[in-house]
Amino acid sequence: MKSLRYLVIISFFSIITACNNYLDVVPDMIATIEGNAFSMRSQAEKFFFMCYSYIPTSGSYNDDPALLGGDEIWVSVQYGGASNAKDLALGGQRSNGPLFDFWRGINGGKNLYRGISDCNIFLANIGRVPDITLEERNRWIAEVEVIKAWLHFYLIRMYGPVPIKDVNLSVQDDTEVTHVFRNTMDECVEYCINKMDDVLSRNHLMITVNDQATELGRITKGVALMMKAKMLVTFASPLFNGNTDYAGLTDRRGIEIFNPDKTEEEKKALWKQAAEACKEAIDFFEEIGQNELYRYTGTQFGNISEQTRLKLSIRGSLVERWNSDVIWADSRSWPQSYQIQAYPRDFNASQANTQTTNRNNFAVPLKIVDQFYTKNGVPVREDKTWDYNSRFTPKTAGTDQIYYLQVGETTAGLFFDREPRLYASIGFDRGIWFGHGNYSETGQAPHARSGEYTQNQIAHSWNVTGLWPKKILHWLTVCSGTTTVTYTRYPFPVFRLPDLYLMYAESLNEAYNVSIR
Repeated sequence: MKSLRYLVIISFFSIITACNNYLDVVPDMIATIEGNAFSMRSQAEKFFFMCYSYIPTSGSYNDDPALLGGDEIWVSVQYGGASNAKDLALGGQRSNGPLFDFWRGINGGKNLYRGISDCNIFLANIGRVPDITLEERNRWIAEVEVIKAWLHFYLIRMYGPVPIKDVNLSVQDDTEVTHVFRNTMDECVEYCINKMDDVLSRNHLMITVNDQATELGRITKGVALMMKAKMLVTFASPLFNGNTDYAGLTDRRGIEIFNPDKTEEEKKALWKQAAEACKEAIDFFEEIGQNELYRYTGTQFGNISEQTRLKLSIRGSLVERWNSDVIWADSRSWPQSYQIQAYPRDFNASQANTQTTNRNNFAVPLKIVDQFYTKNGVPVREDKTWDYNSRFTPKTAGTDQIYYLQVGETTAGLFFDREPRLYASIGFDRGIWFGHGNYSETGQAPHARSGEYTQNQIAHSWNVTGLWPKKILHWLTVCSGTTTVTYTRYPFPVFRLPDLYLMYAESLNEAYNVSIR
C-alpha cells in the first residue's frame, strides 16, 4: 500500500513537470510576430502601414473632434451622424467613459499606446527582414520613429504629462517595472524633441515622395520638420510651459509633474527654440521650392474675373488636392460625405423639392461670420465705416457687389462690404456660389427664405442657421437629380504652409516681442 502511495506521488510530480515543460514550448503551426510578420518584405510592409493607421484621423466628422467639436460648424439635434463630435460640442463630455478617448481607444478615439507598442515591435524586428534594401529599411525606421514621437505628442497634448513608452515591457517583468509613473512635462518635451532631432540628423527620410501613386501622405523630411515645429510651439504655450494651474499636483513618489516653477527667461527659451524650429522648416521648404502660397491659375473656366479667381484660390487652398499649400495631408481621409453636408438643398428653382439626398446639415454659426473682417481689413466691431448695429437690416445689392451678391436682390447687411475670404468660405442667402455645374460668376445663389427653393424641408436635411461652410466643398462636386452626387475628392490637409508662417510669427512675438510682415 505504501509503495502504491509513493507511485502516485511520483506520477503526480511527473505530470506537473511535463505540464511545465509543455507550457515552455510554442506549439507547432502557431505563428509569432517575429516568425511571420517580419519573415519577408511584403509582410513587414503590412506591419509598417499598420503603424501609420494609429495616427488619429483628420477631416472625418465622425472621428476628428476638431471638425464638429468646436463652434465653426454646427448641426441640428436631429442630425444622426457624427454622434461623438456632436455630443462633444453640445457639452456631452464626461469623466466616466470620455468621448474621443485616445488612452483606451473608445468612443471615437484610437488606442495610441497600442500604436506606440506596435511601433516598438516594428523597430525591434525590422532588422530581421531578409529581402529589403538597407536604404528602404532605414527610411521605414525613420518614419516609424516619427510616428512614435507624434503619438506621444498627441497623448501629451490631450492628457498633459504621460508615461513615455520608448520600449515595450516584457510579460516576464516584475510588478515594480510594470507599474509605471507619468513622466514630468519637461521630460515629455525633451523626449519628443530629442526623438525628432535624432531622426532628422540621420537623413533617412524622403526629401519628397518618389512615387505619388503610392507614397503621397507618407512622412517626409518636410513633414518631420513641421511636426517638430508644431510640437515646440504647443509645448511653449502657457498650457504646458510652466503651467501654475496644476501647481502641487504630484505623483505617488511626490514628484511635481507639471514643473510650474519656471522663470520668464526659462519660458522664453522654449519659445526661442520653437522659432528656430519654424525657421528651419521654412528654410527647408524654400530650398525645395515650396515657399509660395497657393494661387488658382486654372484656365478651364475661361477669362474669369479677379474676384472669382481670388475666391477659387481661397477655396482651392483646402480642396485642391496636393496643392502647394499642403505640407502633409491625411491620405486615409478623402472627404466626400462631409462635402454633401455643406451642399445647400437646391441651387435653382428647377430642382426645388426634387433632391432628397441627406445633405445640407452643416451650418455655420453667426458668431463665426462676425469673425471675418470688412473689405478694409478691419474687424467688423472696429471698422468705423461699417455699420455693425445695422448688420441684420436688409439691403439691396448693387453692381459694385456683382461677384459676391446677386445684383438687385435683398439680403442682410451682414454680407455687404466684407473681405473676400468671407465670400469664398461662407454660403448664404443671395450670396454668389460659383461652381457645382453652374459656372456663371454672377448668377447662382441659394434662395433660402420660406417658400423658396433652398429652404429647409426635411428633418434629416436641416441647416440650422441658413449659412453653409462653402470652403470645404469642392466647386466641381455636383449634386444632380434626387440622390446622385458626383464628388471631386481631396485628402484632408493636416499641415499647410500658412500654418508654418503663422507659427513662426507667434514664436517670434513671444520670444523676442517682435512681429514679421
